[in-house]
Amino acid sequence: MTANILRSVVVLLALQFVFSQDFGSLIRNCRVQHTERLNECVVGAVKIMQPKFAKGIPELGLPRMDPLKLEDFSLNQADGAVRFSANFRNLSITGVGRFELKYLDINTVAGSVHLGCVVPALSVRGNYDINGRVFELPVEGNGPFIALLEGIVAEGVGFVSVQNNRLQMTRMELDFKIKNFKSKVERLFGGNDVLRSTLEHFLTENTDVVLEQVRPTLVNNMNSFLTTVVNVILGQLPSDVMSRIPNTNSLDKHRARTLRVQAEKRNAAAAAGSRAG
Repeated sequence: MTANILRSVVVLLALQFVFSQDFGSLIRNCRVQHTERLNECVVGAVKIMQPKFAKGIPELGLPRMDPLKLEDFSLNQADGAVRFSANFRNLSITGVGRFELKYLDINTVAGSVHLGCVVPALSVRGNYDINGRVFELPVEGNGPFIALLEGIVAEGVGFVSVQNNRLQMTRMELDFKIKNFKSKVERLFGGNDVLRSTLEHFLTENTDVVLEQVRPTLVNNMNSFLTTVVNVILGQLPSDVMSRIPNTNSLDKHRARTLRVQAEKRNAAAAAGSRAG
C-alpha cells in the first residue's frame, strides 16, 4: 500500500516539473514516461490543469464551465396544504468547473472509458414568479431564486473507437446523483418568514420534482464537457498505446478498479441467477 502511494506521488511530482504546463504536454509526458500507470498519470494531469477548466481552454476546444445556462422550467402543485404554480427563469449554475476527477480508465482493447468525478456544490441562481395558496392563504410574488445542490457524483462509461488513426470517444452514458438540495426564495409573502420557509421546505422535500427539471441540462453539459476532456486526452495518444497496457495484473489503480467492479457485477448477476433457478 505504501509503495503504491509513493509511486503515485512520484508520478504527480514528475508532472509538476514538466517544463511546459499545457495540457497536451502533460498528456504526452504520461504517454512517454508513465505508460504502465497511464490512467493515474492522466488523472494527475487533469488535476494540475483544474484551475483553468472553469474558464475554459479555447485552444483545446474546452468550453467555459462557469457559469452554465439552464433551461427555464415550471412547477405545479395541486394537492395538499401547499398549492401553487411557479415559473423559474434566467437560470444560471456555477461550480461545475470545480469538479474533481476521481477515476479514469481508458481501455481501447475493450473499447471503453470508465470515469467518475464529484462536484462539491453547485449554485443555481435565477428569478421566479409564483401564485397559489399556502395553508389557504393566497400566495403571489416574484423575485430572486437561489438553490444549492451538494454532493454531486457523476459516473459514466464511454465508447472508444479509432478514427483517422486517433482514439475518439463517440458516446458516453452518464449517471448523475445529487445528495442534498436546498432552495431560497426572496421577496415573498410580504416578508412572512413562516410562510416563506414553508414553501422552501416543500421544495426541499420534493427535491426529485425540482431536479427532474434541472437534471437534463446538467447531464448534457457535464457529458459534453467530460467527452471533450477525454477526447483531448485521447488525441495526444497513438491509437495502440493502451493495447500495450495489460488488461489484467495492471499496476494502474484505475484499471484495477474497473476490473474489480466488473467482477462484482458478474458475481452479483450469477448469484441472482442461482436464486432465480
